[in-house]
Amino acid sequence: MLWPLAIFYLSVFAFGDNCVEEFKAESRSLLQRNRPKTKLDQLMETMKMMKDEVDKIKEEMDQTKGLGPVSPNQTALFQGCSAKKGETSSAKFQFGHSPDGPVLATLNVSQASCTANEVPLKHFSRSSYNEVCCPEGSVQCAGCAQYGATTCSTCAGGFMQRGGKCTACADTVGWVNRAGLTCAQLTSSDCNSVKVKGLSSNEACCKCNGGTVTATPFAYDLKHWALGEQVSMKPRPRTAESYSLNEGCELAEYNLTMDGSTGEITSVGSAAEPFSVECTVTAHQAHGVTSDAVVKVSMDWFAYGVPLLLFQTSPSVFVASKAAGSWKDFAVKCAPQTGEKPKLLPFGHSLGRH
Repeated sequence: MLWPLAIFYLSVFAFGDNCVEEFKAESRSLLQRNRPKTKLDQLMETMKMMKDEVDKIKEEMDQTKGLGPVSPNQTALFQGCSAKKGETSSAKFQFGHSPDGPVLATLNVSQASCTANEVPLKHFSRSSYNEVCCPEGSVQCAGCAQYGATTCSTCAGGFMQRGGKCTACADTVGWVNRAGLTCAQLTSSDCNSVKVKGLSSNEACCKCNGGTVTATPFAYDLKHWALGEQVSMKPRPRTAESYSLNEGCELAEYNLTMDGSTGEITSVGSAAEPFSVECTVTAHQAHGVTSDAVVKVSMDWFAYGVPLLLFQTSPSVFVASKAAGSWKDFAVKCAPQTGEKPKLLPFGHSLGRH
């Protein structure tokens, strides 16, 4: 009577693996149905819902790409396209979404045509972009967004009026007064010398003449001069009323000098041979607040005003400045190498004109 038992064991060995896997799968399914949701489960569900919402928004954005062409005025200052200088125009761009579709907003753009002796100042707001011109030699240009007749009327973000000009200042992070007010929440009447955690509002907050003051950067334009030309290079923007040169600067050896109050570098004589000199100029903007800029003055027998000529798609003309004497037979010595067939630039052999 042992043969039925043997048959039972054989069938278990033959089909046991499949039965065990099915039993495990059913057990896991029952456990998942009966087990309460954990915070991790809830988090995973939330992330899935967020992903679905993002996918839905992307689909809506793809659908809005077919809104049709816009007028030239609608593209002013959008994706690198700006309005003509000296004109005021409006631009429309996609601002957001609503149940009825994309929301369009209007951006008013006003650009100014500044001269070589002026610095363009840019001011952004939620609905406009404005550009005004500021005299190159005025300390009012530094950190300014809107310039009036003689002074800055609105400082740029991160700057505030102090000492008659815009100064870069940052409040002490995390500081609050005894009432729990931050520097941004204080009014001028709240400024005092009462210390909280070692600092008073007069020391911690910019609006109370405290905070951390940093230097405003400046630079000199890259220029290339011809022998005999009158050199004039000014810091842009002018940030201080006191400037100095690094030790060992050799401007004087090439008949160059710097005005210590404006930072302007000029020539006081003519050089006999081509040269190139480089110095570091320091602007002393306030007590203990300085900024450095490197200036390079180069002179040669003839020059195009800048060390590198940039040719636009439209016809460009660059006239060479030349040292005294008779000049002729200008020629291009080498042409730029590109992936395409080189295109020789038109050249004026008598004037050295590109």
